[in-house]
Amino acid sequence: MLTVDEALKQILSHAGRQPTERAPLADVGGLVLAEEIVSDIDSPPFAKSLMDGYAVRGADLVEGKATLEVIGELAAGRESTLSLGPGTAIQIMTGAPIPTGADAVVMVERSNREGDQVHLDDASFLPNQNIMPRGRELTSGQRVLEPGWLLGGPECGLLATLGRVTPLVHRRPRLAVLATGDEIVPPDQQPASGQIRNSNESTVLALAQRAGVDVASLGIVGDDTRKLEELIREGLQADVLVLTGGVSAGKKDFVPEVLERLGVAKVFHHVALKPGKPVWFGRHADGLVFGLPGNPVSVLVCFELFVRTALRARQSRADALPELVPATLTADWHYPTRRETYHPARMRMTSSAWEVTPLPWFGSPDLCAVTNANGLLVGPVTDQLHPAGSVMSVLPLRRD
Repeated sequence: MLTVDEALKQILSHAGRQPTERAPLADVGGLVLAEEIVSDIDSPPFAKSLMDGYAVRGADLVEGKATLEVIGELAAGRESTLSLGPGTAIQIMTGAPIPTGADAVVMVERSNREGDQVHLDDASFLPNQNIMPRGRELTSGQRVLEPGWLLGGPECGLLATLGRVTPLVHRRPRLAVLATGDEIVPPDQQPASGQIRNSNESTVLALAQRAGVDVASLGIVGDDTRKLEELIREGLQADVLVLTGGVSAGKKDFVPEVLERLGVAKVFHHVALKPGKPVWFGRHADGLVFGLPGNPVSVLVCFELFVRTALRARQSRADALPELVPATLTADWHYPTRRETYHPARMRMTSSAWEVTPLPWFGSPDLCAVTNANGLLVGPVTDQLHPAGSVMSVLPLRRD
């Protein structure tokens, strides 16, 4: 049976890559860049003022004080035709180009205007203060973004600065989810005896949406191999198909059999993991298929470890693998296990490090416990007590 690390390596090896396309800048937030971005300009393209105030010659100020003649005004977006000579100043707005002859800006709060004269008193005056020189942010020819960069607000703003209005990106993955089992009914139905509502589909859809992918629900299919085959065939049109349930060793766990019949090549089935041991992973053409165990926390854990890794890898993200963080146990923790365990926990950042507290949890059906968690505490294979103060690994769960 594979370890978690071995399973992750297999996923990276088989993940494939999303096709690339040029997309409008307004639509690329959350996508991953597929090209190198090199600046074709200096930014700012001119020396500019960082403050509202007065452009001055430093030589005119003695200990930060001077009375100068104001010879004009310069606003952002306007080109200056004025130049400073001895004893003169120009009133300047934030973002306006620095006029010829000026080498500093005194902020307006340290001035007193009287007609055409301004009295300046800036005890902390320094040459070149409050001026951003040309090219301070970027220079022409500078490489600013690399392939594999996740495009967020700052990155999109930078692309706009450079006039890159149709960047090359990896196409947003499309994920389809299918819940299986005779016992599953839609959330808006009252379960009969022996039935439960379909929570797994909602869990996967929400996690996938947060992962920045397009999602499609294939609904629920009972333990009917003909209907299961029909819906899996439809789901294989997506980049990633996620099935919940039907992958364990039960008499009616038909998913692996039907996947094989449809030509999906199994990569692995079963991982030394708790919860989530029966997880199934395979490849079909250019797409991926995950069969997740039916218990709700197994679905969450397997998505966070395996499905999220695959989605990131398909977009060529450098941070595809789960990022564990060290955290100090706040209490003794004894959880004997023969498989690496991911236990719901509460993380808290102190002034110097993360702390983690294991939450009460009775196992893979206990989704309620996870709603109070912001991390999964990784329990190694051991029957030993982990005393308070031990440093453990934790997989953070995004809650923002």
